[in-house]
Amino acid sequence: MSSNAPIAPVVVSSQYRGPRDVGRAESLYRSALTKPDLDYSSQLLFSALNANPEHAAAFQAIIDNIPKYAAARRKMLIPVADSLRNGPTDPFIKALAHYCASPSAELALMAATEAHTAGLFQPTITLGQRILDQFATGEKPLKSSATARLIDLLESAGALDQAIEATTIATRLFPDDQAFREREKNLLASRYLQQTHLEAEDSFRKNLHGAAQQETLHRPLDQNTRLDALEQRYRQTHHLEDFRELVRALREASPLRRESALPTLEDGHERFGDRETLWFIREVRLESRLAELRLHQKAVDENPGDTELMREHEAFRQQVIAEQIDHLYEVVSSLPNTPERQRRELELAARLFDAGRYEEAIKQAQAVKRRGENRLDAWVIMARSFVQMVLIPEATECFQNILTELANLPQGNVERVLDAKYSYAQFLVQQAEKSNDAAIARQARKLCSDIMLEDINYSDIRKLAARLEPLLRTQ
Repeated sequence: MSSNAPIAPVVVSSQYRGPRDVGRAESLYRSALTKPDLDYSSQLLFSALNANPEHAAAFQAIIDNIPKYAAARRKMLIPVADSLRNGPTDPFIKALAHYCASPSAELALMAATEAHTAGLFQPTITLGQRILDQFATGEKPLKSSATARLIDLLESAGALDQAIEATTIATRLFPDDQAFREREKNLLASRYLQQTHLEAEDSFRKNLHGAAQQETLHRPLDQNTRLDALEQRYRQTHHLEDFRELVRALREASPLRRESALPTLEDGHERFGDRETLWFIREVRLESRLAELRLHQKAVDENPGDTELMREHEAFRQQVIAEQIDHLYEVVSSLPNTPERQRRELELAARLFDAGRYEEAIKQAQAVKRRGENRLDAWVIMARSFVQMVLIPEATECFQNILTELANLPQGNVERVLDAKYSYAQFLVQQAEKSNDAAIARQARKLCSDIMLEDINYSDIRKLAARLEPLLRTQ
């Protein structure tokens, strides 16, 4: 994106000159809003849009129904053939129905093209913006020719800011295509001419002598602009220093930008063969896998009764964690005794715990604890691992050391303190329930109180404290 600021909605006047049944469209639209059945409501909305293709509310309601179908794991299958009347917007209605059934960037572009052909510019812009939003979330981008067509549609429909945004994305996705860079410069110049009254002498002088104003006339400040230039320079020179500078910049970039640079990173690794680049490539791929895992988790959360989906998710989770562990073992074994190695060892310990490999997790955490840095995090992983291995005396000793570490922490480490206390409270609650011991229950309740006094909504602390109440009352 050319800017982190959201682009304001564009309101344009269309050039549609076909038939409109305004009254019937409004009646169908209002009727659709009262129907609880999603299929029937969507059918009415399409009928309303067909009666008046300029009914913006009906079009927006159709678009808003797409995530509702996705949440129900269904497709929006609307039979539109019966409601069509051989009008100029029939291809647009059909293309919109195809897009709603399968909301991909390609079908969105097809619907936007048909909307533009019919002179419906607002739907054209809305669909174009949805394509740009899909790119921002990691959706597979369009091909170069289709992206150029999207830019043409947005510019022709009067959405200059969205067209510039599309060209900025295109220059990043297709860094070797000079046409997109030239197109971006031309669009920026067009916007400047729209926003600046060059014929006004005072305005001209003000712009000429104002440094801040001059800065705004150039390409918008974009964190990816320098990356594009570095990547293009390396592809031209293939020099080691150019490659290293690119890698340093990519480490600070977004996951999506790093993933788009994978072919260049692989080329550099093939040429220079350094292990740090190999590790970086693996980590970029793991980022993509973790993003996919989060989507899996979201699907599981939305379908708690789907046991087959839960099994698939757990198998996928274990696979991704195993890949992380293998990578971290190689990195840790290769690094010298530096803070970076300690950070990686702690990360490895956490991943081993997630994988249920508790003895290995303890071993890595112990290595971190011995060196003095991140001692508290190491003690927490050790304590949790000992609990899972039912080694209660060792777990108790770890948690006592955690309290000692907490007392020595400076102010400003609230999250770490709360996380450590919460882990200890969970452990004590389990022990109190097993042994029916009121003394342990009171100690756990005190920890819960400490956490609630700091953050009453921390995790499920109130539910944890409530588990102690029956035991405390009976004592």
